[in-house]
Amino acid sequence: MSSAQPLLDGWPVAATLALALAGDRVRCGRRRSALNGALHELRRPLQILALSAAAPATPTGEGASPLELTWLALADLDRHINGGSGPFRPRLVRCRDLIDAAAERWRLAADLAGGAIRVSGPGHGALALADPGRLGQAIDNLVANALEHGDPNVTLGASVRGPRVRLTVAGSRASHPLSAAERVDVGALRSRLAGRRRRGHGLRAASEITALHGGRLLLSRSEQGTVATLDLPLAGTALAAA
Repeated sequence: MSSAQPLLDGWPVAATLALALAGDRVRCGRRRSALNGALHELRRPLQILALSAAAPATPTGEGASPLELTWLALADLDRHINGGSGPFRPRLVRCRDLIDAAAERWRLAADLAGGAIRVSGPGHGALALADPGRLGQAIDNLVANALEHGDPNVTLGASVRGPRVRLTVAGSRASHPLSAAERVDVGALRSRLAGRRRRGHGLRAASEITALHGGRLLLSRSEQGTVATLDLPLAGTALAAA
């Protein structure tokens, strides 16, 4: 047997692997092209909505609107498909703005589930150096988890501990005061809208966003329910009227 025979014997395997890799690259390229096409189609109606809802610039420190959060999600999708870094624009923002904006975004969902979104805590006047859109994403993920896995009554709060500010999302233990006919199952509705149910993504996203701000996500579970805390550096404190 010549010395070239082992190479010849291995050629079919190598050729098969090369063809499989080439086919995989083609499929990935087609999938990426399809995703970019879907991204383009999604961007157009959002641009129309943004233009139709155009208004004078809002004061610095105001919480993110649902449309702004949609743009951020779109930017993240673009980044995952095509690479690059997502937008991150920190500024001085009041905790009250972040919490009140989140409460307003989720008020209808809680009402439909037979509950309510409540706001409490002594730290509303605290200031954090943060991107309100990104923190809005983190809070939304935590509120969505609380509504899906617990009681439809969720409390948002803020407190100051030394050089830190804590934004909390507290969900009660699951109990349903309304009958099944009167209550909208928010968790099931979200699953139908999203397609396949995926667990753990919301907490992971909230943790990554908090880390981006130099903070950490804390979870506390008890018989009363679960409290998720965004522990962030404190930029300063101020009265609501300041």
